[in-house]
Amino acid sequence: MPDDQGSCQMASRSQHGLLSIVWCIGWLSLVYDSPSSHPRISDTERDYITKAVGLQQTTGFISALPFLFYWFLMILGGYMADFIISRSILDRTATRKLFAVLGFVPSIICLVSVGYVGCDVTLVVVLLTLGLGTSAFCLCGSSICGFDIAPKYAGFLLAIINCFAGTAGFLVPLLIGTLTTNEGNVHGWRLVFWTTAGVSMFGLIVFSIFGTAEVQSWAQEPKTSEPNRNDCSNGKAKPDSSI
Repeated sequence: MPDDQGSCQMASRSQHGLLSIVWCIGWLSLVYDSPSSHPRISDTERDYITKAVGLQQTTGFISALPFLFYWFLMILGGYMADFIISRSILDRTATRKLFAVLGFVPSIICLVSVGYVGCDVTLVVVLLTLGLGTSAFCLCGSSICGFDIAPKYAGFLLAIINCFAGTAGFLVPLLIGTLTTNEGNVHGWRLVFWTTAGVSMFGLIVFSIFGTAEVQSWAQEPKTSEPNRNDCSNGKAKPDSSI
């Protein structure tokens, strides 16, 4: 008979795959490159979006560039971290802290610098690309420690971590809205960047001092005692050789 747990896992994967296909069908049929190419939008809505956002025909690649660099360094960082650990150049904890520094420090510097380069669009794009890209090293640093300290409970632990981390998704827009009431005022944006840098640096310092990548005692697998040699497999007792 098939294993019930395995059957449930296969059913779950099938459902996820089906939902992905349905999502792709909806995306391909409903999403268009611009309001002007949408066949079912009203003229009023099309004009409103065009006037509010404008026509942007050449900024797509520039917008994707930071994320492409992030993707590249994410893969590179994984190989680098594994190489350092496998060759015993640094232990696992030191490696995680090293990559946390490589991820946080350059991104903090680049983010703060954006507020002081004026209207130099090229330099802003370069700084944002470097800042977001180098932050990918954090995935090989502090972000992966949940798997290191508690492999058995990594999924549950990361769910809790992401729950608290997700609060930034609604707190940051509120902070930006408060500090940048006048979007043309560069001082408000500088305050936003410095606040972000301060929070990031505080997290880096705390992790550098107290962080660890060693499996915690509460997450270790219980040690099983050695089975009795007189016990035979298949539930049959081994005959006593002394008789």
